[in-house]
Amino acid sequence: NAVYDSDKNIQKIWKILEDKKLLDDTIVVFTSDHGEEFNDNGLNYWGHNGNFTDAQIKIPLVVHWPGRASKVFDHLTTAYDVSATMMTDALGCENNQGDFSVGKSLFEVTEEEWFLCGSYQNTAVVEKNRIVIMNAAGVLEFRQKNYKRTTDTTRTANLWQAIEMMGKYRR
Repeated sequence: NAVYDSDKNIQKIWKILEDKKLLDDTIVVFTSDHGEEFNDNGLNYWGHNGNFTDAQIKIPLVVHWPGRASKVFDHLTTAYDVSATMMTDALGCENNQGDFSVGKSLFEVTEEEWFLCGSYQNTAVVEKNRIVIMNAAGVLEFRQKNYKRTTDTTRTANLWQAIEMMGKYRR
């Protein structure tokens, strides 16, 4: 029902923009803050904020950008890339993106090895083939993408880069 209601509201907003002839001047972004799991991995996780599997962390992202051709991107992006994109590509900020964001423009097609993800309790470095979870005390837990434990406890450069990123804007 929630998705149905969201779709109806999106349709209403889109219709208003069409009727007022604003679509050629308006960037529209549809996304979410988290996914929703329905026991996808058979580990009895339901809802969100329970783990860092794809079911809970992959979110939809649809962007209408006037003047840009319609295109499907399949490279890894994160929610923090949206603000970096808006600052540089929409608002014309000329600073290095690293001055204000850990994200990058959505239109920079680069293959990322990992990204940082957080919940109320933990932070995770999500890699292509595993998830490294760090709790508030700094204890690491290593999981496969399906959230089962893994024996691969390698401390890769990704992990050290993520730790550096977490402290980037602290003063």
